[in-house]
Amino acid sequence: MLTCLFLAAALAPQQFRTEIPLAGLGDPASNGKSFGLAHEPSQDLLYVAVCGDLPFVGTPNRAIAVIDPHADAVIGEIPVGAFPEEIAFAYDPLTGALIYGACTNSSDGSVTIWDAARQVVATVTLPDPLFFGSCYPFGIAATNTHWFITTLDGSGDVHAIDLATLALDPAASRSLGPGVLGGRLQIENGVAWIPHARSLPGFAGSEGGLTRLELNGGAATSWFVARDDSFTLYPTGQDLAWIPGGGAWLGGLDLGGKLWRSDAVARLDRALELGGRASHGLAADDSSGLGAVCTLWSDELLLLDLSAEEILSVTSTAGLGAGHHQPNDALFAHGKLFVTCQGSESLLVFDQLPAPGPAPAWLPGLVISEATPAGGTVLSATVLALPGELCWLLGAASCETATVHGVALRLGAAPTRHASGFGACSRSLTVPAAAAAAGRAWFLQGVVLRGGALLPTAPKAVVIQ
Repeated sequence: MLTCLFLAAALAPQQFRTEIPLAGLGDPASNGKSFGLAHEPSQDLLYVAVCGDLPFVGTPNRAIAVIDPHADAVIGEIPVGAFPEEIAFAYDPLTGALIYGACTNSSDGSVTIWDAARQVVATVTLPDPLFFGSCYPFGIAATNTHWFITTLDGSGDVHAIDLATLALDPAASRSLGPGVLGGRLQIENGVAWIPHARSLPGFAGSEGGLTRLELNGGAATSWFVARDDSFTLYPTGQDLAWIPGGGAWLGGLDLGGKLWRSDAVARLDRALELGGRASHGLAADDSSGLGAVCTLWSDELLLLDLSAEEILSVTSTAGLGAGHHQPNDALFAHGKLFVTCQGSESLLVFDQLPAPGPAPAWLPGLVISEATPAGGTVLSATVLALPGELCWLLGAASCETATVHGVALRLGAAPTRHASGFGACSRSLTVPAAAAAAGRAWFLQGVVLRGGALLPTAPKAVVIQ
Protein backbone atom coordinates (compact mmCIF):
# COMPACT_ATOMS: atom_id res chain seq x y z
CA MET A 1 0.00 0.00 0.00
CA LEU A 2 2.87 2.38 0.73
CA THR A 3 4.24 1.68 -2.73
CA CYS A 4 0.87 2.55 -4.29
CA LEU A 5 0.71 5.80 -2.35
CA PHE A 6 4.24 6.71 -3.39
CA LEU A 7 3.50 6.12 -7.08
CA ALA A 8 0.29 8.12 -6.85
CA ALA A 9 2.19 11.06 -5.38
CA ALA A 10 4.98 10.84 -7.94
CA LEU A 11 2.53 10.83 -10.85
CA ALA A 12 0.30 13.62 -9.55
CA PRO A 13 -0.23 16.22 -12.31
CA GLN A 14 0.89 19.82 -12.05
CA GLN A 15 -1.75 22.29 -10.88
CA PHE A 16 -3.60 24.30 -13.52
CA ARG A 17 -3.31 27.82 -12.14
CA THR A 18 -4.98 30.16 -14.61
CA GLU A 19 -5.32 31.18 -18.23
CA ILE A 20 -4.16 34.51 -19.63
CA PRO A 21 -6.68 35.71 -22.26
CA LEU A 22 -5.25 36.63 -25.66
CA ALA A 23 -8.56 37.37 -27.38
CA GLY A 24 -8.84 40.87 -28.78
CA LEU A 25 -5.12 41.35 -29.37
CA GLY A 26 -3.79 42.31 -32.79
CA ASP A 27 -6.04 42.17 -35.84
CA PRO A 28 -9.71 42.62 -34.80
CA ALA A 29 -10.74 40.47 -37.79
CA SER A 30 -8.76 37.53 -36.39
CA ASN A 31 -8.50 35.78 -33.01
CA GLY A 32 -6.08 35.21 -30.17
CA LYS A 33 -4.79 31.73 -31.02
CA SER A 34 -1.08 31.45 -30.29
CA PHE A 35 2.06 29.68 -31.45
CA GLY A 36 5.61 30.21 -30.10
CA LEU A 37 6.64 31.90 -26.87
CA ALA A 38 9.92 33.08 -25.38
CA HIS A 39 11.25 34.48 -22.10
CA GLU A 40 13.50 37.55 -22.20
CA PRO A 41 15.45 37.40 -18.91
CA SER A 42 16.87 40.94 -18.70
CA GLN A 43 13.35 42.44 -18.86
CA ASP A 44 11.86 39.34 -17.24
CA LEU A 45 8.96 39.31 -19.70
CA LEU A 46 7.26 36.66 -21.80
CA TYR A 47 6.60 37.20 -25.50
CA VAL A 48 3.83 35.20 -27.20
CA ALA A 49 3.18 34.94 -30.95
CA VAL A 50 -0.54 35.62 -31.45
CA CYS A 51 -0.92 33.92 -34.83
CA GLY A 52 -4.69 33.62 -35.37
CA ASP A 53 -5.98 30.99 -37.78
CA LEU A 54 -3.81 28.90 -40.08
CA PRO A 55 -3.22 30.25 -43.60
CA PHE A 56 -5.88 29.16 -46.10
CA VAL A 57 -8.20 28.28 -43.19
CA GLY A 58 -9.09 31.67 -41.71
CA THR A 59 -7.58 35.07 -40.96
CA PRO A 60 -4.05 35.10 -39.52
CA ASN A 61 -3.27 37.52 -36.71
CA ARG A 62 -0.37 39.98 -36.53
CA ALA A 63 0.71 40.54 -32.93
CA ILE A 64 3.22 39.65 -30.25
CA ALA A 65 1.70 39.72 -26.77
CA VAL A 66 4.01 40.97 -23.98
CA ILE A 67 3.25 39.32 -20.63
CA ASP A 68 4.35 39.90 -17.05
CA PRO A 69 5.06 36.36 -15.74
CA HIS A 70 4.67 37.50 -12.12
CA ALA A 71 1.20 38.99 -12.55
CA ASP A 72 0.15 36.53 -15.30
CA ALA A 73 -1.16 39.48 -17.31
CA VAL A 74 -0.73 41.01 -20.77
CA ILE A 75 1.04 44.38 -20.45
CA GLY A 76 1.50 45.27 -24.12
CA GLU A 77 1.65 44.11 -27.72
CA ILE A 78 3.93 44.54 -30.72
CA PRO A 79 2.51 44.79 -34.27
CA VAL A 80 4.20 42.28 -36.59
CA GLY A 81 3.49 40.42 -39.84
CA ALA A 82 0.90 37.78 -40.68
CA PHE A 83 0.96 34.53 -38.67
CA PRO A 84 3.92 35.13 -36.34
CA GLU A 85 5.47 31.83 -35.28
CA GLU A 86 8.79 31.91 -33.39
CA ILE A 87 10.51 34.58 -31.28
CA ALA A 88 14.16 35.16 -30.35
CA PHE A 89 16.43 37.88 -28.93
CA ALA A 90 19.82 39.35 -29.78
CA TYR A 91 22.28 40.76 -27.22
CA ASP A 92 25.35 42.98 -27.23
CA PRO A 93 28.32 40.56 -27.19
CA LEU A 94 30.34 42.85 -24.90
CA THR A 95 27.78 44.02 -22.33
CA GLY A 96 25.10 41.33 -22.65
CA ALA A 97 22.45 44.03 -22.96
CA LEU A 98 19.32 43.30 -24.97
CA ILE A 99 19.52 44.88 -28.44
CA TYR A 100 16.64 43.41 -30.42
CA GLY A 101 13.77 41.00 -30.38
CA ALA A 102 12.45 39.39 -33.57
CA CYS A 103 9.77 37.05 -34.84
CA THR A 104 9.20 35.06 -38.01
CA ASN A 105 6.03 35.92 -39.95
CA SER A 106 5.13 32.74 -41.79
CA SER A 107 2.37 33.96 -44.12
CA ASP A 108 4.20 37.20 -44.99
CA GLY A 109 7.59 35.58 -45.60
CA SER A 110 9.23 38.17 -43.38
CA VAL A 111 10.94 38.84 -40.05
CA THR A 112 9.86 41.70 -37.77
CA ILE A 113 12.56 43.22 -35.54
CA TRP A 114 11.99 45.48 -32.53
CA ASP A 115 14.35 47.25 -30.14
CA ALA A 116 14.71 46.99 -26.36
CA ALA A 117 11.89 49.55 -25.96
CA ARG A 118 9.63 47.18 -27.97
CA GLN A 119 9.43 49.56 -30.93
CA VAL A 120 9.50 47.97 -34.39
CA VAL A 121 12.68 49.04 -36.21
CA ALA A 122 12.67 46.81 -39.31
CA THR A 123 10.69 44.29 -41.33
CA VAL A 124 12.90 42.13 -43.53
CA THR A 125 11.27 40.30 -46.43
CA LEU A 126 12.94 36.98 -47.21
CA PRO A 127 13.41 35.41 -50.67
CA ASP A 128 10.63 33.25 -52.12
CA PRO A 129 12.62 30.93 -54.42
CA LEU A 130 9.78 28.49 -55.09
CA PHE A 131 7.19 31.23 -55.75
CA PHE A 132 4.74 30.03 -53.11
CA GLY A 133 4.07 33.60 -52.02
CA SER A 134 6.25 33.01 -48.95
CA CYS A 135 9.25 30.94 -47.95
CA TYR A 136 7.33 30.34 -44.68
CA PRO A 137 10.04 31.38 -42.21
CA PHE A 138 9.77 29.41 -38.99
CA GLY A 139 12.60 28.95 -36.49
CA ILE A 140 14.82 31.88 -35.49
CA ALA A 141 17.93 32.26 -33.34
CA ALA A 142 20.73 34.81 -33.02
CA THR A 143 24.52 34.82 -32.88
CA ASN A 144 26.64 37.87 -32.04
CA THR A 145 26.42 39.02 -35.66
CA HIS A 146 23.30 37.58 -37.32
CA TRP A 147 19.81 36.24 -37.02
CA PHE A 148 19.42 32.81 -38.64
CA ILE A 149 15.98 31.72 -39.87
CA THR A 150 14.77 28.30 -41.02
CA THR A 151 12.09 27.89 -43.69
CA LEU A 152 9.17 25.53 -44.37
CA ASP A 153 8.77 25.97 -48.14
CA GLY A 154 11.00 22.99 -48.96
CA SER A 155 13.85 25.10 -50.32
CA GLY A 156 16.10 24.12 -47.42
CA ASP A 157 17.16 27.75 -47.05
CA VAL A 158 18.51 29.07 -43.75
CA HIS A 159 18.48 32.86 -44.16
CA ALA A 160 20.81 35.25 -42.34
CA ILE A 161 19.99 38.83 -41.31
CA ASP A 162 22.91 41.07 -40.36
CA LEU A 163 22.47 42.55 -36.89
CA ALA A 164 24.42 45.66 -37.84
CA THR A 165 22.40 46.55 -40.94
CA LEU A 166 19.14 44.69 -40.21
CA ALA A 167 19.23 43.53 -43.83
CA LEU A 168 19.33 40.11 -45.48
CA ASP A 169 22.90 38.83 -45.78
CA PRO A 170 23.04 36.33 -48.66
CA ALA A 171 26.74 35.64 -48.04
CA ALA A 172 26.04 34.35 -44.53
CA SER A 173 22.88 32.46 -45.49
CA ARG A 174 23.10 28.66 -45.80
CA SER A 175 21.19 25.82 -47.42
CA LEU A 176 20.18 22.42 -46.05
CA GLY A 177 19.40 21.17 -49.55
CA PRO A 178 16.19 20.87 -51.56
CA GLY A 179 13.22 19.23 -49.88
CA VAL A 180 14.30 20.12 -46.33
CA LEU A 181 12.02 21.89 -43.86
CA GLY A 182 13.79 23.40 -40.85
CA GLY A 183 12.26 23.41 -37.35
CA ARG A 184 12.92 25.37 -34.14
CA LEU A 185 16.68 25.75 -34.34
CA GLN A 186 19.14 26.39 -31.51
CA ILE A 187 22.62 27.86 -31.92
CA GLU A 188 25.65 27.09 -29.76
CA ASN A 189 29.23 28.21 -30.41
CA GLY A 190 28.61 29.03 -34.06
CA VAL A 191 26.85 25.75 -34.77
CA ALA A 192 23.13 25.51 -35.52
CA TRP A 193 21.20 22.47 -34.35
CA ILE A 194 18.18 22.21 -36.65
CA PRO A 195 15.34 19.70 -36.30
CA HIS A 196 14.37 18.82 -39.84
CA ALA A 197 11.95 17.08 -42.16
CA ARG A 198 13.26 15.97 -45.52
CA SER A 199 11.17 14.88 -48.49
CA LEU A 200 12.17 11.58 -50.03
CA PRO A 201 12.94 11.44 -53.76
CA GLY A 202 9.82 11.98 -55.84
CA PHE A 203 8.08 13.35 -52.74
CA ALA A 204 7.11 9.77 -51.91
CA GLY A 205 7.37 10.38 -48.17
CA SER A 206 9.64 12.02 -45.63
CA GLU A 207 12.18 11.54 -42.89
CA GLY A 208 12.50 13.43 -39.63
CA GLY A 209 15.65 14.05 -37.64
CA LEU A 210 18.39 16.50 -36.71
CA THR A 211 20.94 18.52 -38.71
CA ARG A 212 24.12 20.00 -37.27
CA LEU A 213 25.14 23.00 -39.41
CA GLU A 214 28.41 24.94 -39.02
CA LEU A 215 27.42 28.55 -39.67
CA ASN A 216 30.92 29.69 -40.65
CA GLY A 217 30.61 27.82 -43.94
CA GLY A 218 31.57 24.41 -42.61
CA ALA A 219 29.83 21.12 -43.10
CA ALA A 220 26.28 20.04 -42.38
CA THR A 221 25.72 16.57 -40.93
CA SER A 222 22.28 14.99 -40.60
CA TRP A 223 20.60 11.88 -39.31
CA PHE A 224 16.99 10.80 -39.09
CA VAL A 225 15.09 8.72 -36.55
CA ALA A 226 11.85 8.14 -38.46
CA ARG A 227 11.12 7.57 -42.13
CA ASP A 228 7.89 6.86 -43.98
CA ASP A 229 7.69 6.00 -47.66
CA SER A 230 4.14 7.28 -48.00
CA PHE A 231 2.20 10.25 -46.67
CA THR A 232 0.27 8.14 -44.17
CA LEU A 233 2.68 9.65 -41.65
CA TYR A 234 4.87 12.71 -42.06
CA PRO A 235 7.94 12.44 -39.83
CA THR A 236 9.34 15.85 -38.99
CA GLY A 237 11.87 17.05 -36.45
CA GLN A 238 10.22 20.01 -34.77
CA ASP A 239 11.81 21.23 -31.54
CA LEU A 240 14.84 20.93 -29.27
CA ALA A 241 15.45 21.20 -25.53
CA TRP A 242 19.04 21.70 -24.36
CA ILE A 243 20.56 19.33 -21.80
CA PRO A 244 22.82 20.83 -19.09
CA GLY A 245 26.36 19.68 -19.73
CA GLY A 246 25.80 19.13 -23.45
CA GLY A 247 23.39 17.57 -25.87
CA ALA A 248 19.72 18.06 -26.61
CA TRP A 249 16.36 16.33 -26.71
CA LEU A 250 14.79 16.18 -30.18
CA GLY A 251 11.01 16.09 -30.58
CA GLY A 252 8.67 16.16 -33.52
CA LEU A 253 5.67 14.73 -35.31
CA ASP A 254 5.64 11.04 -36.23
CA LEU A 255 9.07 10.38 -34.71
CA GLY A 256 8.06 6.97 -33.41
CA GLY A 257 6.31 8.45 -30.38
CA LYS A 258 9.62 9.15 -28.66
CA LEU A 259 11.99 11.93 -27.67
CA TRP A 260 15.47 11.32 -29.06
CA ARG A 261 18.52 12.35 -27.08
CA SER A 262 21.75 13.50 -28.71
CA ASP A 263 25.20 13.81 -27.20
CA ALA A 264 27.20 17.04 -26.92
CA VAL A 265 28.22 17.00 -30.60
CA ALA A 266 24.72 16.26 -31.94
CA ARG A 267 25.12 12.50 -32.46
CA LEU A 268 22.18 10.23 -31.64
CA ASP A 269 22.47 8.76 -28.13
CA ARG A 270 19.23 7.22 -26.81
CA ALA A 271 15.45 7.68 -26.64
CA LEU A 272 12.67 8.34 -24.15
CA GLU A 273 9.37 6.58 -24.81
CA LEU A 274 6.31 8.88 -24.91
CA GLY A 275 3.75 6.16 -25.44
CA GLY A 276 3.38 6.87 -29.16
CA ARG A 277 2.71 10.59 -28.70
CA ALA A 278 3.92 13.45 -30.87
CA SER A 279 6.14 16.16 -29.38
CA HIS A 280 5.48 19.42 -31.21
CA GLY A 281 6.79 21.78 -28.51
CA LEU A 282 9.44 21.09 -25.86
CA ALA A 283 10.64 22.91 -22.78
CA ALA A 284 13.31 22.15 -20.20
CA ASP A 285 13.97 23.79 -16.85
CA ASP A 286 17.64 23.51 -15.91
CA SER A 287 17.04 24.51 -12.28
CA SER A 288 14.46 21.82 -11.54
CA GLY A 289 15.23 19.12 -14.10
CA LEU A 290 11.64 19.20 -15.36
CA GLY A 291 10.64 18.96 -18.98
CA ALA A 292 7.38 19.53 -20.83
CA VAL A 293 6.00 18.18 -24.10
CA CYS A 294 3.14 19.70 -26.12
CA THR A 295 1.51 17.05 -28.29
CA LEU A 296 -0.53 19.47 -30.45
CA TRP A 297 -3.26 17.40 -32.13
CA SER A 298 -3.96 15.03 -29.22
CA ASP A 299 -4.62 17.88 -26.73
CA GLU A 300 -2.18 16.51 -24.15
CA LEU A 301 0.55 18.12 -22.07
CA LEU A 302 3.26 15.85 -20.68
CA LEU A 303 5.42 16.75 -17.71
CA LEU A 304 8.76 14.92 -17.67
CA ASP A 305 11.44 14.13 -15.14
CA LEU A 306 14.43 14.73 -17.41
CA SER A 307 16.91 13.49 -14.81
CA ALA A 308 15.20 10.13 -14.45
CA GLU A 309 14.05 10.28 -18.10
CA GLU A 310 10.47 9.39 -17.21
CA ILE A 311 6.97 10.79 -17.72
CA LEU A 312 5.62 12.34 -14.50
CA SER A 313 2.12 13.21 -15.67
CA VAL A 314 -0.18 13.48 -18.67
CA THR A 315 -2.78 16.27 -18.65
CA SER A 316 -5.61 16.69 -21.13
CA THR A 317 -5.75 20.39 -22.00
CA ALA A 318 -9.22 19.79 -23.46
CA GLY A 319 -10.46 19.14 -19.92
CA LEU A 320 -9.15 22.38 -18.41
CA GLY A 321 -11.64 25.20 -17.91
CA ALA A 322 -13.78 25.56 -21.00
CA GLY A 323 -11.33 23.35 -22.90
CA HIS A 324 -8.04 24.25 -24.56
CA HIS A 325 -6.88 22.62 -27.75
CA GLN A 326 -3.66 21.94 -29.65
CA PRO A 327 -0.99 22.74 -27.04
CA ASN A 328 1.81 24.12 -29.19
CA ASP A 329 4.77 25.39 -27.18
CA ALA A 330 5.88 25.48 -23.55
CA LEU A 331 8.22 27.47 -21.32
CA PHE A 332 9.29 27.35 -17.66
CA ALA A 333 9.70 30.61 -15.72
CA HIS A 334 9.39 31.58 -12.05
CA GLY A 335 8.42 28.10 -10.92
CA LYS A 336 5.54 28.01 -13.40
CA LEU A 337 4.90 26.37 -16.73
CA PHE A 338 3.39 28.46 -19.56
CA VAL A 339 1.74 26.77 -22.56
CA THR A 340 0.40 28.22 -25.82
CA CYS A 341 -2.54 26.60 -27.58
CA GLN A 342 -2.92 26.93 -31.32
CA GLY A 343 -6.60 25.97 -31.07
CA SER A 344 -7.55 28.32 -28.20
CA GLU A 345 -7.22 31.99 -27.27
CA SER A 346 -5.38 31.76 -23.96
CA LEU A 347 -1.93 31.19 -22.56
CA LEU A 348 -2.19 28.42 -19.95
CA VAL A 349 -0.33 28.72 -16.64
CA PHE A 350 0.53 25.80 -14.33
CA ASP A 351 2.16 25.87 -10.93
CA GLN A 352 2.79 23.53 -7.96
CA LEU A 353 5.12 21.57 -10.21
CA PRO A 354 6.44 18.26 -8.84
CA ALA A 355 10.02 17.66 -7.78
CA PRO A 356 12.00 15.28 -10.03
CA GLY A 357 13.68 12.21 -8.62
CA PRO A 358 17.33 11.14 -8.86
CA ALA A 359 18.94 10.24 -12.15
CA PRO A 360 19.26 6.52 -12.91
CA ALA A 361 22.43 4.96 -11.50
CA TRP A 362 23.55 3.72 -14.90
CA LEU A 363 27.06 2.40 -15.35
CA PRO A 364 29.32 3.60 -18.15
CA GLY A 365 30.65 0.92 -20.42
CA LEU A 366 28.36 0.41 -23.41
CA VAL A 367 30.14 1.45 -26.60
CA ILE A 368 28.66 1.31 -30.11
CA SER A 369 30.59 2.06 -33.27
CA GLU A 370 27.83 4.10 -34.93
CA ALA A 371 24.38 5.17 -33.71
CA THR A 372 23.10 6.09 -37.18
CA PRO A 373 24.68 3.53 -39.51
CA ALA A 374 24.01 3.39 -43.22
CA GLY A 375 22.87 0.15 -44.80
CA GLY A 376 25.75 -2.24 -45.34
CA THR A 377 27.79 -0.85 -42.43
CA VAL A 378 29.38 -3.30 -40.01
CA LEU A 379 28.05 -2.27 -36.60
CA SER A 380 29.71 -3.31 -33.35
CA ALA A 381 28.48 -2.99 -29.77
CA THR A 382 30.61 -3.75 -26.71
CA VAL A 383 29.95 -3.87 -22.97
CA LEU A 384 33.07 -3.09 -20.93
CA ALA A 385 33.25 -4.33 -17.31
CA LEU A 386 36.00 -4.82 -14.76
CA PRO A 387 38.29 -7.85 -15.15
CA GLY A 388 36.46 -11.02 -14.17
CA GLU A 389 33.01 -9.44 -13.98
CA LEU A 390 30.25 -11.21 -15.87
CA CYS A 391 28.41 -8.96 -18.33
CA TRP A 392 25.72 -9.18 -20.97
CA LEU A 393 24.75 -7.21 -24.07
CA LEU A 394 20.97 -6.95 -24.52
CA GLY A 395 18.83 -5.42 -27.27
CA ALA A 396 15.20 -4.85 -28.21
CA ALA A 397 12.99 -2.96 -30.64
CA SER A 398 11.45 -1.16 -27.64
CA CYS A 399 12.86 1.44 -25.27
CA GLU A 400 10.08 1.14 -22.69
CA THR A 401 10.93 0.90 -19.00
CA ALA A 402 10.62 -2.63 -17.61
CA THR A 403 12.15 -4.68 -14.81
CA VAL A 404 13.74 -7.89 -16.11
CA HIS A 405 15.25 -10.35 -13.59
CA GLY A 406 15.28 -7.55 -11.04
CA VAL A 407 17.11 -5.08 -13.30
CA ALA A 408 15.44 -1.82 -14.37
CA LEU A 409 16.03 -1.70 -18.13
CA ARG A 410 14.92 0.52 -21.01
CA LEU A 411 14.36 -2.42 -23.38
CA GLY A 412 10.78 -3.48 -22.68
CA ALA A 413 9.86 -6.76 -21.02
CA ALA A 414 11.51 -9.19 -23.46
CA PRO A 415 14.99 -8.11 -24.54
CA THR A 416 17.24 -10.32 -26.64
CA ARG A 417 20.63 -11.44 -25.34
CA HIS A 418 23.25 -10.66 -27.99
CA ALA A 419 26.43 -11.57 -26.11
CA SER A 420 27.91 -12.40 -22.73
CA GLY A 421 31.39 -12.65 -21.30
CA PHE A 422 33.81 -11.91 -18.46
CA GLY A 423 35.33 -8.40 -18.41
CA ALA A 424 33.77 -7.55 -21.76
CA CYS A 425 31.38 -8.86 -24.37
CA SER A 426 30.58 -7.69 -27.86
CA ARG A 427 28.58 -8.35 -31.01
CA SER A 428 29.14 -7.25 -34.59
CA LEU A 429 26.67 -7.42 -37.45
CA THR A 430 26.19 -6.04 -40.92
CA VAL A 431 23.37 -3.50 -41.10
CA PRO A 432 20.74 -4.48 -43.70
CA ALA A 433 21.17 -2.54 -46.92
CA ALA A 434 17.54 -2.95 -48.02
CA ALA A 435 15.67 0.33 -48.52
CA ALA A 436 12.86 -0.93 -46.30
CA ALA A 437 15.27 -1.09 -43.35
CA ALA A 438 15.83 2.68 -43.33
CA GLY A 439 14.35 4.20 -40.18
CA ARG A 440 14.30 0.94 -38.27
CA ALA A 441 15.34 1.49 -34.64
CA TRP A 442 17.05 -0.89 -32.21
CA PHE A 443 17.87 -0.21 -28.57
CA LEU A 444 20.81 -1.63 -26.61
CA GLN A 445 21.83 -1.86 -22.96
CA GLY A 446 24.46 -3.72 -21.00
CA VAL A 447 24.16 -5.49 -17.64
CA VAL A 448 27.14 -6.10 -15.33
CA LEU A 449 27.29 -8.41 -12.31
CA ARG A 450 29.19 -6.28 -9.79
CA GLY A 451 29.45 -6.96 -6.06
CA GLY A 452 26.65 -9.52 -6.26
CA ALA A 453 24.22 -7.05 -7.90
CA LEU A 454 23.05 -6.84 -11.50
CA LEU A 455 23.65 -3.26 -12.70
CA PRO A 456 22.61 -1.76 -16.06
CA THR A 457 24.65 0.52 -18.26
CA ALA A 458 23.22 3.64 -19.87
CA PRO A 459 21.02 2.66 -22.84
CA LYS A 460 21.83 3.44 -26.46
CA ALA A 461 19.79 3.77 -29.65
CA VAL A 462 20.65 2.72 -33.20
CA VAL A 463 18.63 3.91 -36.22
CA ILE A 464 19.42 2.64 -39.72
CA GLN A 465 19.87 5.45 -42.24
